[in-house]
Amino acid sequence: MRILVVDDSRISRRALLRVLRREGEIEVAEAANGQEAVDAFAQQRFDLVFMDLTMPVMSGYDACRAITDADPSARVAIVSADIQPMARERCRDAGAFAFVSKPIARSQIHALVSGEAEKIAC
Repeated sequence: MRILVVDDSRISRRALLRVLRREGEIEVAEAANGQEAVDAFAQQRFDLVFMDLTMPVMSGYDACRAITDADPSARVAIVSADIQPMARERCRDAGAFAFVSKPIARSQIHALVSGEAEKIAC
């Protein structure tokens, strides 16, 4: 499985990567902003994208929309501290299939990676 982790916080990316490495055979790439995520996705399709919302250059909302417009089957999971209902709605509108709040629990990561994400849908 190929996963892209997108967050402007290196600490947040590293924390998520530590947990992902315990999930088995996973190839992980990183991006520090939405534009890097869009560019990375254009170069190589990923099975799952973990996307922060608030980032420089391009927001997670805009990056999610660009990725899902390019590939409607893309699985973008939003990982954000913004738990407002409006944020969830904007993420659904942008094409995200899941929304989890930070800090993300290991059980949520497992559900997303294993395909049990309907338990935590937007």
